[in-house]
Amino acid sequence: MKSDSASLPLNNPSERSKIDVLVADQFGTDYGTKENKKKDYTIVFQQDKKLEDLISNVHFFIYDKKTESIVFEDKLEAGTVDWHSDYEIVAISRVKNANDGTRTIREYYYDVQKREKRAVED
Repeated sequence: MKSDSASLPLNNPSERSKIDVLVADQFGTDYGTKENKKKDYTIVFQQDKKLEDLISNVHFFIYDKKTESIVFEDKLEAGTVDWHSDYEIVAISRVKNANDGTRTIREYYYDVQKREKRAVED
């Protein structure tokens, strides 16, 4: 997977930004990024696809550029994550039922400014 960000200066740790260090520690070089429209928060994600799944599992975190910190992190089974608005993400996970193999869709929104997660009820 190709990153939306510039290549990381991995050879010299003193030249690496805090987000570069966090990304390298969690995902290595196999990751993608999605900035919000105001470019003050970034979703950093890594996809992991199993042969039997049509949709990849996604591990992601949201990075606050102003505080240079991770504000939220999650792993989604057969999932997707994207910006719903300037400061809210939507995350969808398709969780496999162990008994019959069917999948249940779980969806939530996370507001990066309020630090609040809101589940969507069926």
